[in-house]
Amino acid sequence: MKKTTRTHLALLACALAGAFTGTVVAQDAAIPFVMGRGARNAPLPFADGKTIYEHVCQSCHMADAKGGKLSPSAYPALAGNAKLAVKAYPAIMVVNGLGAMPAFGSMLTDEQVASLVNYLRTHFGNSFADSLSAGEVKTLRPASQSAPTELRGR
Repeated sequence: MKKTTRTHLALLACALAGAFTGTVVAQDAAIPFVMGRGARNAPLPFADGKTIYEHVCQSCHMADAKGGKLSPSAYPALAGNAKLAVKAYPAIMVVNGLGAMPAFGSMLTDEQVASLVNYLRTHFGNSFADSLSAGEVKTLRPASQSAPTELRGR
């Protein structure tokens, strides 16, 4: 199966599980959020790690970050996860994806990825003190992928 097909299937699974609800609330205003071919380089309209987790990651990794089994795949726990000790690891996973984990690099800016990773590393029973910077995220992106620069629909 082609990588793009797997990514689309993973995004569809997340959507069916409730990750993308059709609108995103930012600063008390509903912003239409469209997943589709035109959204590939569209950054998500929120910045803090907690909100990004709740809207993007939570449907697979669960509200308590203890992972889960959504047929046919199992999603790893982020709570108390020793792999998060190396701050580059979760950033690489978020930006590039791996296996059933879709790449969110084209949807998240360097600042958003850093915010999400720092949130994960300091919550859910994780207590890693060193933080990831947006500059460090930029170095982890493949040369062919740049951070999203505009919000656009279809």
